[in-house]
Amino acid sequence: HKFHAGQVFCLRLGLEKLQSKQQSYSLLIADTLIVTEDAAEVVTTTPKKQSKVSWNVSDEQEEEVKTEKKEKKKPSDAEIKRAMEDKFGAEKSRHMTESEETDKQKQFDERNRELALRRVEEQRKRFNKEIGGASGKAVSHVSGYNGPADFPNKASGMNLCVDDANMTILVPINGMAVPFHVSTIKNLGIQQQGAAGTVLRVNFLSPGAGIKLSADNKTLMYLRELSFRAQEAHNMVLVHKQINDMKKAFNASEKEKQARDELVPQEAIRINPNRGPRLQTLKIYPNLQARGRKTEGDLEAHLNGFRFTVRKAANQDVKHVDILYRNIKHAFFQLSNKASTLILLHFRLKNPIMVGKNSTKDI
Repeated sequence: HKFHAGQVFCLRLGLEKLQSKQQSYSLLIADTLIVTEDAAEVVTTTPKKQSKVSWNVSDEQEEEVKTEKKEKKKPSDAEIKRAMEDKFGAEKSRHMTESEETDKQKQFDERNRELALRRVEEQRKRFNKEIGGASGKAVSHVSGYNGPADFPNKASGMNLCVDDANMTILVPINGMAVPFHVSTIKNLGIQQQGAAGTVLRVNFLSPGAGIKLSADNKTLMYLRELSFRAQEAHNMVLVHKQINDMKKAFNASEKEKQARDELVPQEAIRINPNRGPRLQTLKIYPNLQARGRKTEGDLEAHLNGFRFTVRKAANQDVKHVDILYRNIKHAFFQLSNKASTLILLHFRLKNPIMVGKNSTKDI
């Protein structure tokens, strides 16, 4: 037979009834190999130390047969001692091997737990300067301005001002414009009171609302709520909507940053200089376009991965999506049938990638 590159073989060598000074024993050795262009490569990843792979098993049936054939005589003290050592020695060896495997698994689980906790702690320190407790949120120290000189021209001490560029609202307090970053706002409420006008209530994050403070922040004072009244309901409704939209945009931006930081770094795709296999006029999910618009494009195979190219991309961030071959865990292909006219090609990834502004493992 002729071997070819890419073939996999499992070699097993068994030896039976080998004789030693004290007993008869057998051996079974196995390895998995893959044939490459140059030479064979051993791909067995299990431990190879004798203490990890050896098992002492006594052949009780064979001993019984031999005992029947022999004349019935009382065993000597040396034979009894040797038999006890063989029996309990085998059990001790087996228990020690199982104990070593259990300890190794415990160490592996403990190491993974430490790495996970360290990763969470790094993320908290990145997005918050001061960390609260394990069950509490951190107090934000983000500021939209370095000083009053950076305030927008439209800000004054008599009206509410929403600065989308710096994610900040400026509110009038004692005739002065005071800035609050959107990350400090917990929620907003608006209430129409008829002839009395319309009231806008802004609730801020403060201690006691699921937030724990460090020792450095215990001397600070926190504002819990601000209320503003106006006769024109239209103006209050507009400000309420602007602040809510800004808060949603900030939360989405922070979520995207966190998702990007948690991604596993991957190599860049290597473009095939020749035209490779291509599927045209496909729709990708999750959608790259906003507002639920279907994203249409072409899927092309390159040297180390697939690239989905959007035909009409709104910007450079959604121009293409790269899927590396080595990152694909499962691939599913579903033909159309009577129940559905769709033809599906689904990739389940090992590590998530960014599709638009979201991270996902399924494409």
